[in-house]
Amino acid sequence: MDAVDSLPALYRPWVRAALEGPIAPETRSDCGACPMVASEPPAISFHPKVRCCSFHPELPNFLVGAFFRNLSPAMLRGRSLLEARLLARKGVTPLGIARPPQKAAPAEEFGQRLDRRCPYYVDEGRFGCGIWAAREATCATWHCKHQRGRPGRVFWEALRKFLQVHDRALARWCLLELGVDAEQLAALEDVGFEVDPKRYEAIWGEHRFAEHRFFAACHERVAALSPAEVFAIAGPEGRMHALLLKRAEDALGVAPGDELLPATITLLKVQPESYVVQSYSPYDLLEMPKELIDVLALFDGRGTEDVVRDAEVRGISLDAETLQRLVDFGFLSAP
Repeated sequence: MDAVDSLPALYRPWVRAALEGPIAPETRSDCGACPMVASEPPAISFHPKVRCCSFHPELPNFLVGAFFRNLSPAMLRGRSLLEARLLARKGVTPLGIARPPQKAAPAEEFGQRLDRRCPYYVDEGRFGCGIWAAREATCATWHCKHQRGRPGRVFWEALRKFLQVHDRALARWCLLELGVDAEQLAALEDVGFEVDPKRYEAIWGEHRFAEHRFFAACHERVAALSPAEVFAIAGPEGRMHALLLKRAEDALGVAPGDELLPATITLLKVQPESYVVQSYSPYDLLEMPKELIDVLALFDGRGTEDVVRDAEVRGISLDAETLQRLVDFGFLSAP
């Protein structure tokens, strides 16, 4: 299995071309059976009809166009949601469909408030997302829990930024490819979410009343590009984020160092035989045996082999897999 298979179809060839090999799926983060809904204190839990959809995505023109170019029944729900946005003419420009201005919510409200739920959320279906087939970079790469802990989170954050750079570049490239003229481009400068009819006419020009066909044409052109052409369009910024993505991918293969020290963790709950702790993420609490937490004090900068031997004297086995998880989840770190 390759985690890239879970991405929207348009993104997959770009990501495969940027990576060296397959990426293990995030099996602990399942949008079809949200683990955050079932969380019990002290873990954070999400509202079952909100989940991580406390986010209003900004959709580039070519992803919007996927729903107006593919007329299969599977795209019908997303198409109806996007048609409603086109009719409302709010945040709709040749660049795509923007998000409304909104005050940032406190972190503790994420996943909680119905009034901040994504407008493309649907109650039917496995994932609760009406635009799942062509969701944008943030929604495609966010995970509440990671198989590899911190290195996994860093990888997916790098992938999100990589895709966002290419989304922006391709959306602008589509304008030039479809002949958006200088007057329309000037009208697009500093355009707000609410646009008066005169300015709306100015930014759309001859494509007004045919926005869905314009978006479909954007998707058609982007879908025809090879990964090399996509990367060329993204230019130096795209190459920079490709290097950062490759660095994050390489980090997934890095073994624990020879000298390790205890890292900062937060103790949230004491149980008879274990502790519930938070390390790299507030969404991914771990229940750890007390003996394993206690042995962390042995890591004082000495060679790891010496610490492993001392732990064995205490009857605790620190095999390679356990050490890797202690580093990945932020219990141990390099000096």
